Amino acid sequence: MLIDTHAHLNDKRYTQDGNSLDEIVAEISLQAIINVGTTEQNSRESLLLANTYSKVFATVGIHPHYSKDVSKDYLKALKEMVESDLLSLSAKTDSKNSDADSAKSGSKLANFERRIVAIGECGLDYYYDFSPRATQQKVFEEQIFLAYTLGLPLIVHTRDAAKDTLDILKANKNYLAGRAEVGVMHCYSGSKEDAKKYLDLGFYISFAGPVTYPNYKKEDVILAVPRDRLLIETDCPYLTPQAHRGKLNYPSYVKYVAEKIAEVKGLSFECIANLTTSNACRLFGLRKI
Repeated sequence: MLIDTHAHLNDKRYTQDGNSLDEIVAEISLQAIINVGTTEQNSRESLLLANTYSKVFATVGIHPHYSKDVSKDYLKALKEMVESDLLSLSAKTDSKNSDADSAKSGSKLANFERRIVAIGECGLDYYYDFSPRATQQKVFEEQIFLAYTLGLPLIVHTRDAAKDTLDILKANKNYLAGRAEVGVMHCYSGSKEDAKKYLDLGFYISFAGPVTYPNYKKEDVILAVPRDRLLIETDCPYLTPQAHRGKLNYPSYVKYVAEKIAEVKGLSFECIANLTTSNACRLFGLRKI
């Protein structure tokens, strides 16, 4: 049972390709999918998906590409989504507990889980520079503090911005220190040296489809990530693994990433599946089935 820790199921590419989300989710034999928010509206859509499909969980956040477009109240909006989710969870739990009081002896309560499990994806992207770098940095720092305030982990995006990403995280380490689960460096493509710095800050490292490409030359990074900090993802519909390259990516294709990680680390597929699932459940507060 695998978990795709980073997906974009509400991406328009799926519907343009004639797909139905009902069909996509029904065909996924994964334990869970973390559907990641990138804008305020996209985050609302992500939460709606999580409230519609039991195996889908949501994150809310602002991708660096869209930093320039945030409303003046975007932090309040993201916070209200999380608080609304918690209120809904509390109401469901109270209702179930009330029902259980009058139920026959031996009845079991359902294990309800929060639907929003992280803040992000947030961070820096200097490859495209769709938003001014100063704006990206400001919005990134604001989301670090938001995650701290709400007690949620961060999903961090960084591309061609390793130094500034590390500098900002180090400058805000007081908001990260002492927390059991800080966050994840998503779709990691950086160096082994930088990976160790992120690990020292408490982050998990997640790998995606590029590890399956013939020109992938960073096996040393995979080997450097400890078993208890390792995650896998698709970033679908992007970064399709080599076996289906040129086509849309789907959450179930995370198995190809697991296979490659297992090969590099010299472990069985089952071992990597168990490790990455346990790690995802721990980071995002999911109940492992």
